[in-house]
Amino acid sequence: MLWKNKKPRRKKGDAGSAEKGREPMAPEEVPDLKALEQRIDEKIALLKILEEKAGKKIEALERLLCAPMYQASGPDGAGRRTNRIDEILALREKGLDTLEIARILSVPAGEVELILGLNKK
Repeated sequence: MLWKNKKPRRKKGDAGSAEKGREPMAPEEVPDLKALEQRIDEKIALLKILEEKAGKKIEALERLLCAPMYQASGPDGAGRRTNRIDEILALREKGLDTLEIARILSVPAGEVELILGLNKK
């Protein structure tokens, strides 16, 4: 690959411009570095805000994932038992063990074992 190492030929009078036909920039055309730095700082601040918002949304989704999926349907909590069974079975299908299910649902491990034992496929 000898051709990559060759330097481009310059014509007499060429001011050293790397591109053909392009004149060097006049001082008034050079971008204001302070303005560019300020724009970069603004973008960084915006990214930090977006990252923080995304982190909060992730935490909320994780709480929803681990939160009970039921609410009492009546004053005596009717319907709560059936939903808890469904929750336990759904978490088992996701591959969680008895202690993890009990911790997530805030129920005794014995209750989880009993439900899983009664609902073996």
